[in-house]
Amino acid sequence: MYLPSLDRFDVAAAAAAICLLVFAYFVYPTHLVQVTAWLTVFTISVGWLAFFLWKWMYAAQSHATWEFGHRRTTPTRSQT
Repeated sequence: MYLPSLDRFDVAAAAAAICLLVFAYFVYPTHLVQVTAWLTVFTISVGWLAFFLWKWMYAAQSHATWEFGHRRTTPTRSQT
């Protein structure tokens, strides 16, 4: 099985987590903000993992006819 390529949602999740930690440790370094940032990073990572696994399994099961929930628009031989 192959791993799906990273897309803009993967980059957005990583960027959000990094920005939260930078804010919590350099901009407003209080204990409450740091704990909240870590809980938010954990939530983002769990959501990202669920999305990544869904994308990986869904693309592996029906790679030929479906692409991330939408039918492909490339014409078949009978349509050309």
